[in-house]
Amino acid sequence: MKMNVTSTVIASVVLLFGVGQAEESYQEWQETEVAVVDGDCEELVETDELAENCEDFTSVEEELAAQEQDDAIDEIVLEDEEHVIVDSRPLLPQTQHQMEQARQAELEQSTELTEEEAIQLGVLIIPIKSQNLLALASNQIQSTAATLSPCHYHTISSFPQGNVIKIDDGSEWVFDRADSQILRTWKAGHQIIITPNQHLLSGSHYTYVITNTELGDSVNVNLFLGPVAFGHQTSWVVGIDQNSGKIYIINGRGERTVWEVSSSDMYLIKDWKVNDTVIIGENDSWLWAFSSYKSMMINVNMNHYIRAQQIFQTNQKW
Repeated sequence: MKMNVTSTVIASVVLLFGVGQAEESYQEWQETEVAVVDGDCEELVETDELAENCEDFTSVEEELAAQEQDDAIDEIVLEDEEHVIVDSRPLLPQTQHQMEQARQAELEQSTELTEEEAIQLGVLIIPIKSQNLLALASNQIQSTAATLSPCHYHTISSFPQGNVIKIDDGSEWVFDRADSQILRTWKAGHQIIITPNQHLLSGSHYTYVITNTELGDSVNVNLFLGPVAFGHQTSWVVGIDQNSGKIYIINGRGERTVWEVSSSDMYLIKDWKVNDTVIIGENDSWLWAFSSYKSMMINVNMNHYIRAQQIFQTNQKW
């Protein structure tokens, strides 16, 4: 690397020793046999102080080069695995309160079902965590899931931590470590569906439920890491019709779907935006058993869900 040694050394001496000592120090440098080869410093004889300063320059250059390389590697990693941030654009406080009040009223109403009504809805009373709670029996979960649209399905990718499930779109879901026993037989590749947690009134702090459709087991979960942004398995919003309540979705595989939002949740989509990331699940609430809005759509950026029905799907461009 060619460089102007004299001007570089003069500038360096001025910075190190001040203007007053620049001329004297430069004369001292001229008398010292210091070779600058390709930006590296070699002390041949005499002045230890100047040699030390030259070594400092080289050390700084090496550190900067190493830092630039590390930054480049970090940038590549971020580009490859950039995840959507959960709740990066939260609901307004008044909208959040309105949603919580409406969902609580629904849950309270669902607990008023009699056993006869529950049986009519195709459910059984079975023990879960030592409590008699309404839940789908294992065989019914499998038969119900078999009738769902493919976009409801997800598969387990891995278990990054002891209480974390990672699914195919890259999103990660945390569950209670007390449920670890349930997941001992869960494997990567198992098919799962995501549903709202209908037992929040019983004190659960988890918003969703992941059910293994192959085994019939389920655990309460919360979403804490969003899918890979615009990933192959990720879905996101490409259009919103606020008047008709239609949401247009595309995924990384190029599949396009149109969804109609339930009138009960229309107020929630007014702050949705194009490119918001979504995760599709099933709306399995008892009160919605005879409704056509049997899907749940989670807005990852805003960290809430709506109930909707799919009305169109195509692999072609609109």
